Amino acid sequence: MNHYFTEDGLYSHSLPEGKGRIPRNARRASLPADPWTGVWPRWNGKVWEMIEDHRKRDGAHAQEGTLYWLAGDTADTPPRYMTTIGPLPEGALTTRPEGEPENG
Repeated sequence: MNHYFTEDGLYSHSLPEGKGRIPRNARRASLPADPWTGVWPRWNGKVWEMIEDHRKRDGAHAQEGTLYWLAGDTADTPPRYMTTIGPLPEGALTTRPEGEPENG
């Protein structure tokens, strides 16, 4: 199986091995075992490593995603979601800020 990765090394998909040479953006090295909850594989040039991932994902490696709020957010502020792979922003809170909603 060829495991493909993006320009920055992030795993993108797998396809059966074809005839001939392996593409430059693929490796046959085994991917890390599932589940990939909170992490995602990245090819570092030698091995697949798992990096922090808080995105909502669907499909074979689905996860709910991590809701978070930032300093200055209020009880009315809707939760934020990560759209890129990596850690939550510095100072992120994973519980809704306390206080009375302004619209309630």
